Amino acid sequence: MGGLFNPSPGVEYSDDEIVAKINAAVAKITRLDAVESSAIDLSGKSADDIAEGTINKYDTGAPPLTTDDLLEGDISKYDTGIPPATQDELPDGITAKQFLAIEKTKLATVAEGAQVNPPDLATLDPTADTKLTTVDTKLTEEVTPAISSLDLRLTAYETEVPPVGLIELVSQVANGLDDVSIRMSPPVFEPGAGYKNSCGYINSKNWGDGCAMRFIVNIPQGVKVYKAYLMLWPAGLNSTRVVRSELGVENTLNATRITSLADFLSRPRLVTLWDDIEPFTSPGTWHNSPSLKSHIQYLISNPSWVSGNAIQVFWDDRLDRSDHTQEWTMRMAAYYESVGGSGWAPKFYIAYTLP
Repeated sequence: MGGLFNPSPGVEYSDDEIVAKINAAVAKITRLDAVESSAIDLSGKSADDIAEGTINKYDTGAPPLTTDDLLEGDISKYDTGIPPATQDELPDGITAKQFLAIEKTKLATVAEGAQVNPPDLATLDPTADTKLTTVDTKLTEEVTPAISSLDLRLTAYETEVPPVGLIELVSQVANGLDDVSIRMSPPVFEPGAGYKNSCGYINSKNWGDGCAMRFIVNIPQGVKVYKAYLMLWPAGLNSTRVVRSELGVENTLNATRITSLADFLSRPRLVTLWDDIEPFTSPGTWHNSPSLKSHIQYLISNPSWVSGNAIQVFWDDRLDRSDHTQEWTMRMAAYYESVGGSGWAPKFYIAYTLP
C-alpha cells in the first residue's frame, strides 16, 4: 500500500484490526497520480468536473457528445463530428486557415476588371512560338492536302458504285454537219471539215475558239440519270497551258443543226465551267468532260421528252478566259471528218436506271 498501511514487524493484528487499517488507507486514495497528494473528495463527481486543461479530463467518465466540445486548438477537434461550414470557422493557427488568409491577401491586391498582362498575352500568341508556327505550317502544307486528297478518293469511290439495273448508252456524232467549229476573232464558222473541235486561245488576232456537237439520244422519258459526260479524242499535241472554257447543253428538247455563228451564239444553254483542262495527249485515250448529269436529267424529266430526240453540247472559250501568256493555249479534239475515220468523232455517255 506504499506507506498508507505499513504493519510493524513482530506485531500481530486481529482480522478486525487489519480490515480497519485497510479501509482507512483506501479512504485516502483519489487518483493514480494523486496517491501521495492530499485526499480529494470525488463523491458524486465525474471526470467532466476536472479543471479545464487537465490532461486526463476525459480519461474516465462520459466523453463529449461531439468533438466540437473539445477545447479550441485541440488537434482532434474536427477529426469527427460536424465540420465547419467554411474555413473561416477554423481556429486561428490551423494550416488550412493560414493558407486561406494568404490567398485572400493575394486577391485583395488585384484590381477589379484587371486583365492579363500584355507580355503574358504575347507568350500565348501562336505566331510568337516557332514550334506552334511549325505545326501550323505542317497542317497547311501536309495534313490539309492529304485530307482533301482522301476526300476526293472517297468521293470517287462512292460515285463508282453503280446502282442495280444500270443501263449505259454511248451516242456518237454521226454526220459531218453535226459537229461545227467557231472562232470569235476573227469571226469564223465551219461545219465539219476545215477545223478541229478545238477550244482556247491562239494569239492576239485569233482567239475564242469553240465547237458544238449534236447527238441522238435513245432514252425514254423520266429515267433517273446516274452519269452523263462528253468524250473527246485528242487531235494533235496539246500543251499544259491553262485553258478555261464553258461546257453547256442546249436547253431544248430536240436540238437542230447549227447553221451559222450567229445561230451558234443564240442557242439557249444549260452551262457549266470546264477550267484548267488537263493536257490532251496524242496518241492517247478518250478524255471525259465534267459531269453533265443534272443538265441531261433536266431535259429527260420533261414530260414532252421523246426517246430519239437530239441533244447539242457546246464547248468553247467565246468569253476569252484562257491564258494569253503564250500562243496556242488550246485543247484540240477529233471531229467527224478527221483523218483516221469517224470512229474518233465526239461521243456522249449516259448511264441511267428505269423508273
